[in-house]
Amino acid sequence: MTGNCSKSLFAKLSRIGVCAPLLACAISYPAHAQDAREATPIAQLMQRHVMLRSSVPPDPNRVRRQVRQRTAQTDLTPVNTGPGIVYTCDPSVAASTCNYLNTTVAGFYNSTFTNANGSVYIQYGTTSLGESLTIYNFVTYSKYVTALTAVPNKAAFQTDAIAALNTYDAGPYSGGNVKVTSALGRALGFSGMKGVNAQETATCTAGTSGCYDVVITVSNTAPLYYDDQGGTESADAYDYYAVVMHETDEMLGTSSCIDTNNNELTDGCANLGGSGVPSDVDLFRYTAPGTLALSSAPSQVIGPNGQYFSYNGGANYGAGGDANVGKIYNTLANGDDFADYSTTDVDLGCSYNEAIQDAEGCPGEDQGLTVLNDGESELTILATVGYELPGSSSTAPAVMSTPTPGSTLTSNTVKFTWTAGTGVSAYDLHLSAVAPGGYDLYLSGHVTSLSATVSGLPVNGEKIYARLYSIINGATQYNDYIYFAETVTISKLISPAPSTTLTGASIKFTWSAVSGVSAYDLHLSAVSPGGYDLYVSGHVTTTSATVKDIPLNGKKIYARLYSIKSGVTYYNDYTYTAASLAELLYPAPGSTLKSTSVFFEWTAGGGVSAYDLHLSAVAAGDFDLYSSGHTTSTIKTVNGLPANGEPIYARLYSIIGGVTYYNDYTYHAK
Repeated sequence: MTGNCSKSLFAKLSRIGVCAPLLACAISYPAHAQDAREATPIAQLMQRHVMLRSSVPPDPNRVRRQVRQRTAQTDLTPVNTGPGIVYTCDPSVAASTCNYLNTTVAGFYNSTFTNANGSVYIQYGTTSLGESLTIYNFVTYSKYVTALTAVPNKAAFQTDAIAALNTYDAGPYSGGNVKVTSALGRALGFSGMKGVNAQETATCTAGTSGCYDVVITVSNTAPLYYDDQGGTESADAYDYYAVVMHETDEMLGTSSCIDTNNNELTDGCANLGGSGVPSDVDLFRYTAPGTLALSSAPSQVIGPNGQYFSYNGGANYGAGGDANVGKIYNTLANGDDFADYSTTDVDLGCSYNEAIQDAEGCPGEDQGLTVLNDGESELTILATVGYELPGSSSTAPAVMSTPTPGSTLTSNTVKFTWTAGTGVSAYDLHLSAVAPGGYDLYLSGHVTSLSATVSGLPVNGEKIYARLYSIINGATQYNDYIYFAETVTISKLISPAPSTTLTGASIKFTWSAVSGVSAYDLHLSAVSPGGYDLYVSGHVTTTSATVKDIPLNGKKIYARLYSIKSGVTYYNDYTYTAASLAELLYPAPGSTLKSTSVFFEWTAGGGVSAYDLHLSAVAAGDFDLYSSGHTTSTIKTVNGLPANGEPIYARLYSIIGGVTYYNDYTYHAK
């Protein structure tokens, strides 16, 4: 046995904390002979994967922070006919914890896959949050694809995955090897898989007594929360079972062959089998639709979304967190495992889109987080690389066909098309400029057609989220996609300044002149964007319009400015607040005054530059009793009022945009 082991002491500064020292080891083993079927692995590699912890709890005031209460399922029906996932616990692990691992946690996997069998030794020890030591076995690429193709009961996305392998991976990988874990190798029917003993000192035959597919170590210093013990996870604690599932996933096959040893990205499989050897998940790593991310260039990041897992050639993300936003892989030499999800993919870290496979644990945030309630991204990956889903071939959600996911749209009117899927009764397309699943841009409602034409999309280059729902047997499934809006220069309103309060009932609107625009059209509405119940200019070539009779009620006014460019209509939307007159508050209008000396108070109104209060015993608007003159104050005390019980007329003037408006009131003298 030959080997190398290096300790790497470093500090990783992230947005949510400083990570602890790590131990990274890689030990190489000599090749083993293959049997006549060439199904035996040709070599093994021992590799350690570490899950880091954030040392700082998430900011409770962070925007969009979600407090999640997750409940672990306990009534799971097993579909696995083999031993399933079996946890053997070190004596330091409480019996109740070990029992929960072998019932509830193992049940997550045993109720999902028919052939996910793995022997796990679990202990406490010195690590950042959690780590796993696994023996990786090398098989030829051709034998891996053959074994994957032979998996029975393939779901539609598993069939798509095999097609993607034959399309994108055959060139760079067909003559080489693939790294698989001992658990995955056995699931695919390979013999001679090697595991590791509990002491982590020797290899052994996987599946035999005392030989483990993985040794998992959970931190003996990090504050831990245990779901089965109840209570609330404290702000500095990490969910123990979420950590164990993270490492269990890697035993089953979610980890990359790329290491960050000594804080430098290296090909961890180069010790055996040749440089640039991929793991099973590396075969499905993309940077854009149709662009495979080769493991020989591990730091490569192309496009705005980095590298991500996809089972259909990169057409859509195959992995998402509990908010079902596409997750990207860590591709930086920052100490995080290369195939763990980046915790900065949506710039909100622990506060959003959590998944079991995130590179760093989230303190106070992951109570009850499991592979069944975090978007099930890891289960999708594991099914793709070789685990069987029982009876899964009968249904499959629709997949977006055009435009190409991840592309930049070429117009503000776009026809979206999608596949029929299998067993789908209806579809629903949502488009949003805000968040996945939103429909601020478009909502198709339930339709049976395979396309939808959407108009009025933004033309500012911003990200557009698309969610395509499929209704299958009364349940809803969906795929998420990201596009980028077309960038077109169109006219913008200059004055009044958007989002301001208007200064009167008659307003001159002006907008920018744009080269190539043949006509403009201004709509104003008190009802909805694009409406014209208040005003419509029609097609004009001027860059201004004066609008009269705008209400003075302080309510929202919607403005839409259209630009006609090369025969295509684009627009920008704006909102304003209508001006509003000041109104008397005190004394209550219609009341009897309590004195001959009275304190009057009124509202500020909207867009009012000055006020004038008139009081009269003769007629509304007269000022035989009092006139404040123009004032900017909203309070006045008036003395010497009559005490005869007769009516007193009050008129409160508001000067808005140089025009005088008023409200009339009546009181009764004392």
